[in-house]
Amino acid sequence: MFQSFVRRLSTSARCFDKLYELRIYSLKPGNIKAAMESSAPAMETRFKHSPAFGYFFSEIGGLGEAIHVWEYESYAKRAAIRKALAGDADWIAQATPMLKLFEKQDNLTMRLFPWSKVQEDVKPGGVYFLYSFTFSPSTSESTLSQALKEFIKDADLNALGVWKEELGKNPLRNAYAVFQADEFDSKKNPALASSAAWSALSKYTSDIHGRLLTPAPWSPLWK
Repeated sequence: MFQSFVRRLSTSARCFDKLYELRIYSLKPGNIKAAMESSAPAMETRFKHSPAFGYFFSEIGGLGEAIHVWEYESYAKRAAIRKALAGDADWIAQATPMLKLFEKQDNLTMRLFPWSKVQEDVKPGGVYFLYSFTFSPSTSESTLSQALKEFIKDADLNALGVWKEELGKNPLRNAYAVFQADEFDSKKNPALASSAAWSALSKYTSDIHGRLLTPAPWSPLWK
């Protein structure tokens, strides 16, 4: 089983281009404002080392969470960047005080599905959602990919990026997507997608988790 997992992982790495890291920081209650104020200068330094897809704070579906999505060329490049950060005095000085604001931290790596791409010309404004999809053990990788692709198409959603988890708690069974809608009550809100679209997808999933996100003012996706 382990050898099969390694083969699938290496195949995934060859098929998909860039590596993405999803980092979720759970803040201690009452620290959202402090986190936003301290994150601004720290992220200015952090962005000098590597690009990010986006930086958000959760509003519904995960209270008090800071959510980052970072982009890397490879695991080796990520390791080199993490090493450089450890030697950056400005980053250490700015990031260290932020640690006391966190209750816990988690991360995972992921890659874009072959049919997905990161939108780079995102129109500022609107509302944003992060959805995680856990697929049942009997769902094959190809079925997982096709089911998500059809769901997004049938529901007519604006997906800014759709990824498959590679290393984390549930590798090769979890998928993640960031969506944008003009407003919460818009048809582009995944929660308001047709019951037919959700029913078709739910045949292959064991869990779905949605978050309403607020992008940070410095999030590079909107600059």
